[in-house]
Amino acid sequence: MPSSEVAQSPAATARNHAPVIWLPYLAGTTSKAESQLRKGVLEYCVLAILRRDGLVETRWQESPSGPPRRYYELTPPGHAALKEFTAIWPHFRDAVDHFIAD
Repeated sequence: MPSSEVAQSPAATARNHAPVIWLPYLAGTTSKAESQLRKGVLEYCVLAILRRDGLVETRWQESPSGPPRRYYELTPPGHAALKEFTAIWPHFRDAVDHFIAD
């Protein structure tokens, strides 16, 4: 890692990318199909980032009905990030609820 970069905890990395999940809801969609497409694309992007950052591992498995499928599994740093994120989630939820109520 270059000296100008600051290392982040796995949970901090996950938090930095969490807002991406909200984009389809903020953008407003015209149809359920469009919403599902956006959701699928964004989920794949988030999973790719989590994989790149070492929070999940993937494996391909042949499928009896269609193309091979990719399966994701949390790594030890991914479990640590999930634990940290779970601890801060109620505070985030409460802040959003307060913002919506105002």
